[in-house]
Amino acid sequence: MGAGPNIVGEGFPTILNGAPYAGTNYEHYHLGWAVLVTSPTQTSNTGRGITSYADTEVHTKTALSTWLSTRYGASIAALNTAWGSNYSIFGASGGGWGVGTGVLDEDGKCPSKITTCWIPTDAINLTGIGTTMKADLDAFMLYHLTYYFAAVKDALTTVGVPLLYLGPDSVGSWGTVPRRQVLQAETLYADVLSLGAVPPACNPDCADAQSRVDFAATYGGDKPWINWEGYMANPDSYMSNASNPNNSGPRFLTQPLRGGYWQNMMVPEMFNTCDTAGTCHNVGYKFWDWMDSTGANWGLVTPRDDPYDGASTSITQTYDPWGYPSGCVTGYGCEEAAYAAPYGNFLGPVTTANLAVLSQMGQTIPAVASLSASAWAFSSLVRAASATLTVTLSNTSTTVLNIASIGIVGTGYSFTTTCGSTLAGESSCTATVTFTPTMKAVASAPFTGTLTFTTDSNPNPVQTVTLSGTAGATLMLGGKVQ
Repeated sequence: MGAGPNIVGEGFPTILNGAPYAGTNYEHYHLGWAVLVTSPTQTSNTGRGITSYADTEVHTKTALSTWLSTRYGASIAALNTAWGSNYSIFGASGGGWGVGTGVLDEDGKCPSKITTCWIPTDAINLTGIGTTMKADLDAFMLYHLTYYFAAVKDALTTVGVPLLYLGPDSVGSWGTVPRRQVLQAETLYADVLSLGAVPPACNPDCADAQSRVDFAATYGGDKPWINWEGYMANPDSYMSNASNPNNSGPRFLTQPLRGGYWQNMMVPEMFNTCDTAGTCHNVGYKFWDWMDSTGANWGLVTPRDDPYDGASTSITQTYDPWGYPSGCVTGYGCEEAAYAAPYGNFLGPVTTANLAVLSQMGQTIPAVASLSASAWAFSSLVRAASATLTVTLSNTSTTVLNIASIGIVGTGYSFTTTCGSTLAGESSCTATVTFTPTMKAVASAPFTGTLTFTTDSNPNPVQTVTLSGTAGATLMLGGKVQ
């Protein structure tokens, strides 16, 4: 349902790889034209794996025939005068699609013509079409789309609970606004308009970005928008063996560049993308996609479900802000081993951008704390010997982290810390644990303990490191354990 270049009244070109595109390879046909020339019956759809339809009637084409008959008072002569056509009947004449002389027989080649075909071959812009025929096809498109959106809305209301109708996946495509009839129909029934990308992801900015915003606002009405966005960095991804495919947005070499573009685009766009009347419609984004697809790094995660966070594909074990292990388990195969290095951090800049928007909206951003380890086992030690480990407490948010306490329990354990009562955003401090087996320990007796951090982190305000160690062989001198 995307608008092509030079459409009468629209005129917004496709955006390909972050720049305006002059071709028509990525445009959508005019829906009225497509219905007019399609077959009135369909017996199968091999592309969808359907070998046989029980109902072979293409009801949309039947609806066009009925709609035209009503519009022209059942007078085929009136239609022919308005269109410059030569139909014999609004229905099918009996000759068959592409052969007969009825409206339902139309295949785009005007089988009922005497000399000249009245249907344009330009399926996108309808170049050369008569004024009245263009108006009719535009009006039928609005009629058909209104019926579609109403049917979906009706189906949602039968659920029995209030649901927001967010529209289809997106209307418009490749950085363009949809045709005006799409917006006019959708705004009647959808609670939120899901747009292709308005303004588009141009690098640098498109000169007509404001015009696209105003167009969507004019025909979409006073409705909030959710924008479709998607960028790729194939060379720094699971899809590194494939070249960066075409996309409406820019393409990048690394995940940090990909994330940085999102951050630099999203924060100002949320607050500054307003129509000329001063209304800012954009309320969020639909990022494509959760996971990479064949040959394309669309995802937030790899096909092996590893996030593009700069750490999860690494053979070096770390922990995420929620205390869960991050990094692959070598016994099950690591992406770093297969691709020579862990992928870069895309999600870091994305998270920072999202939190910045919440902050500007007056929302309180919670501090998020993480520990560099959740468990530690000391080597076996003899009496009087000691060993240390250092645990890092990181504040991964931009909000100050309040530290209520750090404590340790367990015989043989003590600690020192560089942490104070607060920890600035995006900074860290450490706690160093010392393990010293006591003199009355029995050889190889286990020592267990727990180092506990209590903060105002959300999530996980209380985080722990489980400690374990053993006392090795000792000497008996004068009946005393040495």
